[in-house]
Amino acid sequence: MTKGWMSQLVGVVLTQRKELLIALVTAILGTVATLLVPIFEAAFVDSLGSHHEQVGWLIALIGLAIAAFGLAFLRRFFGGRLALGVQHYLRTRIFNHLQRIDFAAHDTLQTGQLVSEANADVSLIQGLLAFLPRLFGNALLALLSLVVMAVVYWPLALLVALSLVLIGAASIRLRKQIFPVSLIAQQEKGAVNEVVEETVRGIAVVKGSALEDVQLDRLHQRATRLYRARVATIWRQAKLQAFLQLVPLLTEALVIGIGGYAAINGHLSIGAFLLFTTYIVELILPVRQLSVLVALSEQARAGVERIFGLLDINPAIIQPENPYLPIQVRGAIEFSDVHFAYKPGVAVLDGLSLKVEPGETIAVVGSSGSGKSSLALLIPRFYEPQTGTIAIDDVPVNQWDLGTLRQSVGIVFEESFLFSDSVRANIALGRSDVSDDEIMSAARSARAHEFIEALPQGYDTVVGERGVRLSGGQRQRIALARALVGSPPILILDDATSSVDPSTEAEILDAIGAIGGGRTMILIAHRRSTLHLADRIVLMDQGRIIATGTHKELLAAEPLYAELMSGETESIAEAPKISLVEEGSLTETHQEASLTIPRLIDRPVELGWVDERFRFGSLFKLIRIGVIVGAVLVALDALLSLASPLVLRSGIDAGVLHHTRSLVLEAALALGAVSLLDLFVVILEQVIAGLAAEKFLLLLRSRIFQKILRLDMDYYESEMSGRIMTRMISDVDAFSNLVQNGLITALVSVVSFGLVLVTVLIIAPSIALVLVASLPLTIIASVIFQRYSNRAYTLARERIAAVNANFQEQVSGVRASRAKNRGREAINQFDSLSSGYRDARMNAQKAISIYFPFLLMLADVTTALTLLFGGSQVLHHTLAVGTLLAATLYVNQFFSPIQQLSQTFDQFQQARVAARQIRRLMARDISIHPAEQPVELKNIHGVVSFRNVTFQYPQAEFPSLDAVSFDVAAGNRVAFVGETGAGKSTIAKLLVRFYDPTAGSIHIDGVSLTDLDLISYRRQVAYLPQEPFLFTGTIAENISFVRPKVSTAEIERACRMVGLDGFLNHHDEGVDYEIGDRGVRLSAGQKQSVVLARLIIQDPTIVILDEVSSSLDLVAEAQMQTALDQVLAGRTTFVIAHRLSTLLKADQIYVLSHGAIVEQGTHADLIGQGGEYASLWELSA
Repeated sequence: MTKGWMSQLVGVVLTQRKELLIALVTAILGTVATLLVPIFEAAFVDSLGSHHEQVGWLIALIGLAIAAFGLAFLRRFFGGRLALGVQHYLRTRIFNHLQRIDFAAHDTLQTGQLVSEANADVSLIQGLLAFLPRLFGNALLALLSLVVMAVVYWPLALLVALSLVLIGAASIRLRKQIFPVSLIAQQEKGAVNEVVEETVRGIAVVKGSALEDVQLDRLHQRATRLYRARVATIWRQAKLQAFLQLVPLLTEALVIGIGGYAAINGHLSIGAFLLFTTYIVELILPVRQLSVLVALSEQARAGVERIFGLLDINPAIIQPENPYLPIQVRGAIEFSDVHFAYKPGVAVLDGLSLKVEPGETIAVVGSSGSGKSSLALLIPRFYEPQTGTIAIDDVPVNQWDLGTLRQSVGIVFEESFLFSDSVRANIALGRSDVSDDEIMSAARSARAHEFIEALPQGYDTVVGERGVRLSGGQRQRIALARALVGSPPILILDDATSSVDPSTEAEILDAIGAIGGGRTMILIAHRRSTLHLADRIVLMDQGRIIATGTHKELLAAEPLYAELMSGETESIAEAPKISLVEEGSLTETHQEASLTIPRLIDRPVELGWVDERFRFGSLFKLIRIGVIVGAVLVALDALLSLASPLVLRSGIDAGVLHHTRSLVLEAALALGAVSLLDLFVVILEQVIAGLAAEKFLLLLRSRIFQKILRLDMDYYESEMSGRIMTRMISDVDAFSNLVQNGLITALVSVVSFGLVLVTVLIIAPSIALVLVASLPLTIIASVIFQRYSNRAYTLARERIAAVNANFQEQVSGVRASRAKNRGREAINQFDSLSSGYRDARMNAQKAISIYFPFLLMLADVTTALTLLFGGSQVLHHTLAVGTLLAATLYVNQFFSPIQQLSQTFDQFQQARVAARQIRRLMARDISIHPAEQPVELKNIHGVVSFRNVTFQYPQAEFPSLDAVSFDVAAGNRVAFVGETGAGKSTIAKLLVRFYDPTAGSIHIDGVSLTDLDLISYRRQVAYLPQEPFLFTGTIAENISFVRPKVSTAEIERACRMVGLDGFLNHHDEGVDYEIGDRGVRLSAGQKQSVVLARLIIQDPTIVILDEVSSSLDLVAEAQMQTALDQVLAGRTTFVIAHRLSTLLKADQIYVLSHGAIVEQGTHADLIGQGGEYASLWELSA
């Protein structure tokens, strides 16, 4: 980073100049008012006996209280606007930046870490800035107090100054120790979020193969590392807090001793004595907060560095200075000696040259990883070549206006991404000016109109996150329709029909052929059927074009092409696809920081599955010893904090007034002893209570994650993953922020509140009545405030869930957005959601800004009344002046918790609302209930029967399966074919019991599936859905996901079986090759190969393959089939396929139509029948 974190933060804060100015000005004026109060109080005490002067000082004190109320309101309100404004600014700036940076940069980023930065990190910064006006005011108060004290009696002022220097030096020293562990904690929190995000995204695989234990163990490992980082922070923070609390108390002891002697000698009045003591007491609370502030500032610093580490990534692809804006796009494309690599030194395109004429259609073929998709991604300038040029209409694409370029190029990616919006909005993505007629025309061309019209709300049907409510083929057709909207002159289809059946594919290809007249088209082809559209076919291998020509020409002249078409070959070496930027460049800073923790407190926390119904009380039972001991220490700390006024009372009444120097000395020594005792109490209190709190957070994360793993698939298909993650991120963070930033200090203050009242009742019952009289107003104001703020915070939690969901979805779908120039629309949408959250928080801030200043005004008025009544009693000799001073200090201590609570109340309310949301999630019922007496089949044979199975999805109008019956013998391979949406994937979901049939039953080895032990059953099932699930890590880690203790040799053998050995031979890392977030460093075919290698390692009895080879070229698919033939031998296998060539070895084939079986038999039988299957086979051939 070019700037320090503080200068970067200041730059951000200055974006809210108005709020900053008002907050600081009111903080200054409020500080002046606070400074004057002790002066007026001292003058009041010294004027005892002069009724006229007393009344004047009393009126002045009440006037100051009213002025302080107004100033405090403005400070809090605009301080809140400042902090929330910066939070909104940073969150939206992160989002905007993610919409700007290029694909190469996105390839290096992890979604979980990004979500953490946009939530936890910006919230920490917001929390720090919420302290800012008060921090400024406290610093000014300390400075001005010193000036006043120096005027009154400079020796004591010098003593206080030295104590402040000590506090500052200690804070700076320990701050350096706190920052490294704080940064580690922030990074580990991001890693926890990453595990959650990947689990939610891959929940079908996790649940389908009973891998919940594996993911829970991953979560526990990361969460435990986070816990240890937080414990290390607590240990360092405890030492700082204890020292910061020791110094003011020792200073006060010295003030009593030295000041007492000065008062006896006539150099200091009793009122001045009160002034010094009051100032020191007023400094104690800020000093208590200082350790929290230091820890918070270091956490915020870590957040700032992480955020600006992201924002400092400059996009390599930017708008040219004088962009080319064509009048008309002809569509001529030319690659000239293009060299391209995602990572330096590993070529993906190696000197590629290619010319495509306007209106020409070319098909690009080659083995998986040969560079086909990379060629396509360079045309709309999603990546930049290292050397060479790509030109459209003879103008290099890096000179084109970016928006115009991408409007001119329609592209369908390998993986179709749909947003959680209506079908209409997904097709019209990025085009606000498109008409309904254009949308429907594009849908008809993509052969999507008919199934869209059949959806419950037609084009207004919301498709769910990533289009989860649609089949793979339906998603692909909507993505194709999206690319066709606006009739772009250049169309790139990257295997755009891999998830549709042959019949639908034929219709789509006919439609594409019909609309292709005059349009330049590049087809990345894995199927022969695509080739008939091409005027010319380009053959690629290892990043080079080795031949071009027609199908017949290449078939005759090029052995590789013949092999690709026949599917008969040995292993083909593949070119790698690796990220340009090294992973970890943003996250390795300070990773070597020590997490040294004293052995006494470095105790492991036992984690595991818990079956009991969730209650927060049950978690507290697990930490009850820490809570009890911590509570005792909190009470003892609060009790010791009461010693100062009592000692002062004794020193004045027995020592100063009677000129007994020895008693003054004894009082000072007694307070010094109390200070040293408090030092050890505070360390123990911070450590023990802090450990209990962090253990609570660790257990809470574990319980919520367990619930996430137990939820049914219908929940995941109806709820956006961002909202699910909110429970694990924002809601747990709400507890975390409360625990880490002031809870213990607030508890001490609350306990002190009650103890002060008891103490005043004992030493001055009449003054205690003044305190009691203020309680009704306090209670009434609190009830009103509670009701109003509760509504505001509840609304805020709902809105932050929407913000998180949108952020995560937009980050996941950034390629689709950028391809359609939707960046500005996405930015505006996110800005609106983030603004809504900020506004909801400001509603709560208004209430806070009135409530807490009102209570402080009430405190000041109560203090004035205390002096009035107490002064009268002093004049009548019914109350000693030392007792009056002690009582006055106790009144300040009685209300001082309000100041601390005002800083933590916002966090408390957020935690309170978060608890409600967590309870709601934890109380959610599941529909897939385990059997009351489950039957555990330890070794399933694999006999499967469907008996009149009917199934209808929730909210669906028609059943997806209608009275389906079939029997599968153990070890047989059966296949399901049919049009997209016919019910094939539904059979797979019922087989792994994501859902139970609406009617009918499913039996495994003669036992009803609902009676089986579900975990034991799923562990013997391998479910491979249409979209391969990979998580951040190495190839080895992804393959061993299903068997963590598998050997490297077994992993390498599985890689060879699926044809990954050629790819791995290009890398020194071998199976330890890092694949990036979501496997971004692999081609689609390579991802599926990794998934199939995982299947080999799992060694299941029942295998469900849902179109797993759709992204493979024919050579790779043939190699995969050879591997599968070995792996699937003796296993019951269900194949859902659109490539009918994969079904030749099936023992039985079922043809589905509208949820019913319309044909069944072997391949030969069905061809002989000349029915629907035969038609599909003819189309696929």
